[in-house]
Amino acid sequence: MSDQRAKRPLTFAEVRGRFLHSAETRLRPGWGDEAVRFAQELWRLATGCERSSLLAGNCPEAEPEQVEAFEQLVERAAKGESLAYLEGSAGFFGLEFTVSPAVLVPRADSECLVEWALELISAEDRAVVLDLGTGSGCLLLSILHHRSLATGVGVDVCAQALKLAETNCQQLGLESRCRLLHSDWYLDLGDTRFDLIISNPPYVQPNEETGFGVVEHEPHLALFTELGDPLEPYRRILSGAADHLFPGGGLLLEVGAGRAGQVADLGAASGFEMEPARRDLGGIERVLYACLPASS
Repeated sequence: MSDQRAKRPLTFAEVRGRFLHSAETRLRPGWGDEAVRFAQELWRLATGCERSSLLAGNCPEAEPEQVEAFEQLVERAAKGESLAYLEGSAGFFGLEFTVSPAVLVPRADSECLVEWALELISAEDRAVVLDLGTGSGCLLLSILHHRSLATGVGVDVCAQALKLAETNCQQLGLESRCRLLHSDWYLDLGDTRFDLIISNPPYVQPNEETGFGVVEHEPHLALFTELGDPLEPYRRILSGAADHLFPGGGLLLEVGAGRAGQVADLGAASGFEMEPARRDLGGIERVLYACLPASS
């Protein structure tokens, strides 16, 4: 772009011909079929022009500073940074959550855990929920948002993640019903007991294939298991669960692809009654429920 052109606003025709098409080309190697939509969303972030207006060709002229901001966003996205991180927020279960590279981006496949939790907790229940590895808080806060009598505790070993969870808690007006605690699993919970424990623990192995940019930009502490053992987090969760559940309570656990059977076996061996896994949007067995017998 010439210096003369850079000093004046650009028409939508110029933007579409010179910048949007170029951005789509730069994004396609990593983002594939999502490249066109991604470029349009980045234009929205840079200029405030909604995607619907962009598609209709009704965007106003773009100032040089907006074009420069767009180019910077495209450069970051081409290196694998997700739209959620670039925007600083992500939708989950009909709610918006503030996110950063300190936490995993909430994924639609995890919504089946929330759906199952809402089946277990009725609108009249004063259930107490523990979220191990709460991250952004999207799982726990979604449950509390839809169950007004429930309360919860979210724990995480990452202080930055807890700050984001606190922000999301405040934005949703749930401060009075949610406590956030810096803890490694159950370590700092004392003898507190819960009706339901939920967790989406690290379950990715170092050599496992992930989506574009996930390894480079999402927190390894929340992704990868220690020593490459995909079952290690579940052993730790299950081993301490009976000491922190009321009799008849249970756990909802998100699991990696192909691991549901192994985790179910661990749960059964630990004395839990296991229910069949629920599948995510892609048909993968994604969530398990382990119930502590009422006689325990």
